[in-house]
Amino acid sequence: MNNPKKQPIFTLPPPKKPSTGTIKLQKAEKITPENPPIPHFPPVTTPLPSAEGIPISPPPPSLPEIPSDIDDEDSQESQTEIDNPLILNFTHQIIAPLNAVIGTIDNVIDGTIKEEKRQQKLKTVRAQLAMTIELVRNLAYLSQLTTQSGRESLRARLGIATIPLVAMHAVQFFQEPAEKRGVRISITDSTTQYKVRGHKDLLQQVFMNLLENALKYCDPDTEITIEIKPQKTTGNLIIDVINTGIGFNKEEISNIFKRGTRGKEAVKIKSSGSGIGLYICKNILKVAFNAKIEAIYATKLRQVTFRIRFPEYTIDKESTEKWRYEKDTR
Repeated sequence: MNNPKKQPIFTLPPPKKPSTGTIKLQKAEKITPENPPIPHFPPVTTPLPSAEGIPISPPPPSLPEIPSDIDDEDSQESQTEIDNPLILNFTHQIIAPLNAVIGTIDNVIDGTIKEEKRQQKLKTVRAQLAMTIELVRNLAYLSQLTTQSGRESLRARLGIATIPLVAMHAVQFFQEPAEKRGVRISITDSTTQYKVRGHKDLLQQVFMNLLENALKYCDPDTEITIEIKPQKTTGNLIIDVINTGIGFNKEEISNIFKRGTRGKEAVKIKSSGSGIGLYICKNILKVAFNAKIEAIYATKLRQVTFRIRFPEYTIDKESTEKWRYEKDTR
């Protein structure tokens, strides 16, 4: 006779209707055994074998200065205050996968999950933990982007990011869930080594947020495309993240990058969501890359495009030739 499944340890009542009040971020308290520090989660990436030994070029000499602040239209959002609903939303989204992980582990221990199904369950647990880490990481980025000192800290770590590599590392996180939905993720140009001034880990977070959105709301058995192309007329480097599925109307486009905003159709399909993924993308690109992002929806084709526009870039010709040679000789 099978043992009944154990109930999750953590429970949280449904969020009450938010008040107009806000929660002010306080300075961290002194670290004690009762008040341990919040751990830092470094990016979990698996370097591609062919990426080894690729030289990094020095920053382009004529890049424009990084702006000193985020957009004026976001000035009210860039305060050191975070709304109550946002905190409650994050709390629910973090606790839910952790509860599922605890329940799975308990069922493995008590024998409810048989040995032949354990490998599959462990993969599910890993995916749930990875999702939780991404939520915590996004919350950390949010805290940095909403304070002047946080933005200055981000700018202090600027270097060089190589576009195809950063995109390929981000894609690796979504290969398994994409396969389950019959979705293929492709990059149109994975050999030309475009380099931009900025922070590669922050750029990877941008790609991960966009890919997570695309996979969450795209139609099954379709394709997500990362299209990389220079634009001769403007001298910009354009990156499009394209998928087929539900989109947004004209009224929503103007607000879609604001904090806590989600499209009506998106809410219908996925009731949970923090509404800060695109906000973080926009402000990381603005603060760390002097770049812009826009949303486009072709209603008849049901095609969603998030377009990133980098004003300056260089091409590492030596590394590009190396990648092309490796690709041709595989």
